[in-house]
Amino acid sequence: MNNNEEKTEVLEVVENSAPKVETVAQKEEVPASTQPAPANNAVAPSTPQPVPSQPAAPTPASQPAPAKVETPKPKQPLPEEPRKGGKLRIFLLIILFIILWGVAFFLPDITKYLESMNNKEETEQITTGTLVCNYKNKSRSGSKEIEARFSFADNKLKRVDMTFVTENDDEEKLKLVMDRCDAVSTAVVSLKGIEIKCNQSDGKIVQTEKIDYENFDSKELGPDFAEAGGTYPKFDFNENIDKVNKEMVKAEYRCNKKE
Repeated sequence: MNNNEEKTEVLEVVENSAPKVETVAQKEEVPASTQPAPANNAVAPSTPQPVPSQPAAPTPASQPAPAKVETPKPKQPLPEEPRKGGKLRIFLLIILFIILWGVAFFLPDITKYLESMNNKEETEQITTGTLVCNYKNKSRSGSKEIEARFSFADNKLKRVDMTFVTENDDEEKLKLVMDRCDAVSTAVVSLKGIEIKCNQSDGKIVQTEKIDYENFDSKELGPDFAEAGGTYPKFDFNENIDKVNKEMVKAEYRCNKKE
């Protein structure tokens, strides 16, 4: 008996001294009302959220070398192509400028040439008649006009009748012109084939000069004729009238043929 009682006491002691282990089932069976209520200011514990796993950072040895990034260079503007025909246009403008300058510079000569050509075409068929040439020179104090009438037959020169008309407001200048005309007239008074006369009236001096080329010999003119300022058309008897026309136009006369 004593032995059994001792065993029973030992078992009780062991059971009392062993820790109490609650099973999961026992926990689940505990009613919610038995759980302590949170205080008014207490924060309810949040449900833990699963943290996504981060990939492990690669070691420096395993990292790939960074790729080279080329910075795009700014585009250079393309040079403008020269326009087609640019040089040719400049060349043509230069040529045009030269032509215009030449026309303006030689306009008087061109005008005279065209007039002589027109006269030549108009009177080309006249073989016998008179070639009339005129010259005018005006100034502030006066003027001088010359008319030469060349008689020709079969396009051959025969004679010339010239008239010099001088007008001037200065009496002294008119006197000088008159004295010169008298000196020239005196120098040819004894010559054949040439005749010079002078006349003064109303501030105007008219000098007439007649030359018959068939009888006139220019070698007979003495130095007094040139010294007095004498002049005459230096042509020969039977000279071609077209040549006479050309030479007179060169001397700034305007000429035309008449029957």
